[in-house]
Amino acid sequence: MVARINKLCLLLCSAILVCVGVIYFQGLGSRFIFDDIYNLQGLAEIKSHGLLYYIFGSGFSGPGGRPLSLFSFALQYPDWPDNPFAFKFINLSIHLVNVILVFFFSRQLMRRLQKDETQSLLFALIVMMLWSLLPVHVNTVLYTIQRMTLISATFTLIGLISFMHGRNQILKKDIKKGFGWVLFSIFVCTLIAISAKETGILLPIFLILIEFLFYRDLSSVRVHKIIRLLLTIPLVCFFIYILLNLETLQAGFFIREFTPWQRVLTESRVILDYILVVLIPHPGVFSLFHDGYPVSTSIVMPLSTLISVTIIGVMIFISIFIRKVHPIAGFGLLFFFSGHILEAGPLSLDLYFEHRNYLPSLGLIILITALFTTGLSHGQYKKYVSGFLGLYSLALLVILFDQVGLWNKPYEQVITWSANYPQSKRAKQELVNVHLEHGNYSGAMQVLNDLSTISKNDIYPDIRKMHIESCMFSHELTVSSFNHLFEKVQMPIEFNFATISALDYLVLDVLQGQCPGLKSEDLEELISLIVSNQNAIIDKAILYELLSSLAIYKGNYEAAVVHLRESISVKFNVERKLREITILKELQRYNEAASSIYELKEYMDTDLRAKLAYDNSLSNL
Repeated sequence: MVARINKLCLLLCSAILVCVGVIYFQGLGSRFIFDDIYNLQGLAEIKSHGLLYYIFGSGFSGPGGRPLSLFSFALQYPDWPDNPFAFKFINLSIHLVNVILVFFFSRQLMRRLQKDETQSLLFALIVMMLWSLLPVHVNTVLYTIQRMTLISATFTLIGLISFMHGRNQILKKDIKKGFGWVLFSIFVCTLIAISAKETGILLPIFLILIEFLFYRDLSSVRVHKIIRLLLTIPLVCFFIYILLNLETLQAGFFIREFTPWQRVLTESRVILDYILVVLIPHPGVFSLFHDGYPVSTSIVMPLSTLISVTIIGVMIFISIFIRKVHPIAGFGLLFFFSGHILEAGPLSLDLYFEHRNYLPSLGLIILITALFTTGLSHGQYKKYVSGFLGLYSLALLVILFDQVGLWNKPYEQVITWSANYPQSKRAKQELVNVHLEHGNYSGAMQVLNDLSTISKNDIYPDIRKMHIESCMFSHELTVSSFNHLFEKVQMPIEFNFATISALDYLVLDVLQGQCPGLKSEDLEELISLIVSNQNAIIDKAILYELLSSLAIYKGNYEAAVVHLRESISVKFNVERKLREITILKELQRYNEAASSIYELKEYMDTDLRAKLAYDNSLSNL
């Protein structure tokens, strides 16, 4: 009988994996989008600079460096930038591995509650099926750069499974082996998860939930007290890191339209939105772009903030209150809220991203699956619960199929996102990119005109229109158009990452001689005005670097050095320092070059990542 159940379970698991794989397969040929190009463009340098340069230098990284994720991208450098399918195929493969891990973790939870094998397998199968069909995961799996989220989730799940396996071994008196699994989970899995993305630090919090919800009756045993003490070590280290870097972390708010406290208040509304998006999805709620989300300026502005805080507080209280009677339900809710502690906190991050629900959504699925299985265990409700579960699963599948299919239709995708979230500037900026990729210059200009109307302090539309006119149409820009822009950049300028990117690409095309309608002197004056604007909330280090590139283009190496030093004074950067040294040698200012080399060596001696990435470059100077 047990063998038959296990065989049936294997067949159903395989069917779920095949179904999910087939649905997602249709989206693997979709384009790179949004941050993909910015974060992965360093792959082109691997052939000449090596893997370590990308992993620790050129590639994008958060505070933790994310070397594991960058290593996975680096291995695919031959596929960049012409083969997005290869990158997204790896993403999908990791997602399917996570689906399998979700099954094993869910089964462990039920086994710990001493449920029989049939109940445990049924629970795990439903959790696996529902979680794998969630449409909210589409913009995580098919958005290439979010492989970081996928890998971090993989090792978090491995850590959860390993911890429960170790705890169960200890209960069977195999303390040595069990303790080894526990240590592996707490320290090894946490470190590996963090090396993929900083959210890996949430693993010890999840483990604490498991410890106190499923092993709470063991506090009197010495070995269990030791385990609980060990669980606090990663969190203590994390809090020490936060305290030591608090000033740096808070400094990032200079580019935001909200304070740390306003962000926390706003996230209460965002989290309730997440719950609805996960459990009651419909095609109109999904988008890669949620910028423009209304900020909560106080606990009652808007009033929905107070309502959201109250609802979340009540849900957490209920979770704690029912933890002894219904540990699975309590665990599910607390797992979801714990999964958002970091990215819903007072950090300088965007307010809303769907990929933040990738692992936390598992808590909600565990919760509703507990409700489904409870209903299925009662004969009088079994038929109705089974019917509802079937319809719910079918609805998830249909919406998942629709959302994946949208990724292969760039125009329809971005137009849909723009229509669903008209307050999103990023959606419109991406629509501009799609128009230009397809040669629809008039369409791009129309969207840019719309953006200019929405925000009169945003210079992004002006920069892009200048790029189209002077580089793509080869039209010579008039004095009046420049005077208008020169006046505009002396007013308070709205910060926009896209503005920096637009200027960067414009400068690159000018340096390559592809903009006959734009003089480098005019562009240099424009950037100088932006830099000198005290009200410009913008990354001035990059602007100084652009000025340096324009100076080199004109043969003015003395000015190039000055601009590079201004850039470095704003934000130290090894590549800029190496460029400064190279130019100083060209100018035969050898003493200054030697002094700069000494400064760089001192810096690299204190920064292991910089040393790994740039040691060869420094040796070749």
